[in-house]
Amino acid sequence: MTKAPASFQQRRLWFLYELEPTSSAYNICSVFSIQGQLNVEILQQAFRELQRRHESLRTTFEAIDGTPWQIIQPNILTEIVLEDWSKRPLAESEQQIPTIVGSESEYAFDLSTGPLMRARLFRLAPERYIFTLTLHHIIADAWAVGVILEEIATLYKFALEKESSALRELKIQYGDYALWQQEKFNDLALEDSLKYWEKQLASLPVLQFPIDFLRPRLQSFRGDLVKFTLPNSLTKAVSSFSLQEGATLFMTLMGAFGVLLSRYSGQEDIPVGTSIANRPGIDLEKLIGFFVNMLVIRTNLSDELNFRQLLNRVKATVLEAFEHTEVPFETLVERLKLEQDTSRNPLFKIAFTLLNAPKPNFNIEDNLEISILANQEAARFDLELFITQTGDDLHRVISYNIDLFRKETVERFARHFCQLLENLVAQPDTPVSKLSFLLPEELELLVPAKSRQTFAVKSGSGLHEIFNQQVKIRPNQTALIYEQSKLTYEQLNTRANQFNTCYKFCSNLN
Repeated sequence: MTKAPASFQQRRLWFLYELEPTSSAYNICSVFSIQGQLNVEILQQAFRELQRRHESLRTTFEAIDGTPWQIIQPNILTEIVLEDWSKRPLAESEQQIPTIVGSESEYAFDLSTGPLMRARLFRLAPERYIFTLTLHHIIADAWAVGVILEEIATLYKFALEKESSALRELKIQYGDYALWQQEKFNDLALEDSLKYWEKQLASLPVLQFPIDFLRPRLQSFRGDLVKFTLPNSLTKAVSSFSLQEGATLFMTLMGAFGVLLSRYSGQEDIPVGTSIANRPGIDLEKLIGFFVNMLVIRTNLSDELNFRQLLNRVKATVLEAFEHTEVPFETLVERLKLEQDTSRNPLFKIAFTLLNAPKPNFNIEDNLEISILANQEAARFDLELFITQTGDDLHRVISYNIDLFRKETVERFARHFCQLLENLVAQPDTPVSKLSFLLPEELELLVPAKSRQTFAVKSGSGLHEIFNQQVKIRPNQTALIYEQSKLTYEQLNTRANQFNTCYKFCSNLN
């Protein structure tokens, strides 16, 4: 048994674990369908060899003098648990898959005793399996999951053919990276990056994004996913526009995301978190561990910008941020001396991540077909937009906290993102504040085409003056809908006037 210092990323998860030891918030659960002639014993053998190769999969954690340390166990900690459901009707077993995903993703790990990885194989029929792999984030990230699956496939193939593994022994382990990280952080050169982030995040606002329910006093990580589609024509248009403007796909999507958040919140200073792989060097690309770092991208929409101008601003911000990625997010939070708020994530509440990690190679043999059924993580933030880039395809998912949002709210937000992105790319020289994110059917619901009238708005007109014009033009048109109640412009105006009269009367009494 050996030990190594915990990385900065691991220290923060240890701190969160001590606050709530039974939480499954930082579980990563992947579910796969396997069809064909699977040799279960060979799969088990490959799984053991994987753990022998990677110390992180044999790691537990212990606090020494108040500081967490990695404790590397000498023996294999995890075996694949086989459950034979083949005597049940196949349709009935397949209906249980969502329940399996839910129970696995909610499985709580004990970081002190381990193991921190759990694998289950469900035999639904002689050649039909479901394989689940659940890990605690403290030993792996999304990139690492791809490494795990690719190595299992390679080890399985060579064991099946009774050949020695083609995988070379690892030059370094995750503990070496954690030690290097601490030594590097002591380098005075990092002080410049810390000063950059202190300046960049000075007076950072809290994004007032509207939620459906009251925020719990203790941050909840209960999450769900909304998948949505982006038309191929729009995907190509976004990629072409990005290339034309000398920007990356990430920059264009981040700019559009910032515009929509601004329209939803009414704010002009938009902080958004984003995760980066943070694997500096080829030796780290094939290492299993928790490397990902978080950055805060701050988008300023204070000027009347068109999308080309905004994209240039986002581009400059992103390039600067990527030059200072070596500062661990956890250390930055400590350096800024932020007031602890257990109800939300520090620095930002909403995130956008473009995933472009190498696609794992599941190709084992012709008589085995492996496909991903689900990747389930808890809601780490209020809302997070994930876009996975695989070749020319973009896969879109929004993770959201179910204690803050209704599913239909997030689905509507996804549709608005697509609509706004289409308008921004089609009209990049129009001020972004002039471009609608509403769908045609929503515009029709708000103001039917047959009753639309244009009217002049004087420069500097207040909202109440514009509203009064609407009352004169369409007094009987629906102005407000709340649950099952509706108010016309005339009714809303009457109630507003009654409130104003009551307010003045109460003010005079004081």
